[in-house]
Amino acid sequence: MVRGRFTGLDDDSAAGLRECLAEHEALNARFTADGTLVYDARLDFFCFRYEIRARSEDGADPTGAAFADAVARAERYLSDRGLGHRGLKPSGSDLTRVWEDD
Repeated sequence: MVRGRFTGLDDDSAAGLRECLAEHEALNARFTADGTLVYDARLDFFCFRYEIRARSEDGADPTGAAFADAVARAERYLSDRGLGHRGLKPSGSDLTRVWEDD
């Protein structure tokens, strides 16, 4: 997940986000390869949900590169649409560790 805050939205940007609100509510959110943007009517905080499959053949933890990729993708999505934002912060879980034997 990449969390952040909208900032400096002009009237057109805010109206566009509100128009698509139903598509971006948390109840409709999934983790997808392309990412899913989630926000509410306050247009304050948002979250992108990404499913990133990363492998590390050398045993290194791949989450650092995956986090950087997710932030870059979120940044590109927001910038391409002229949506002001700040404070992008990644977080996530390596689900492969769920299946490791103790």
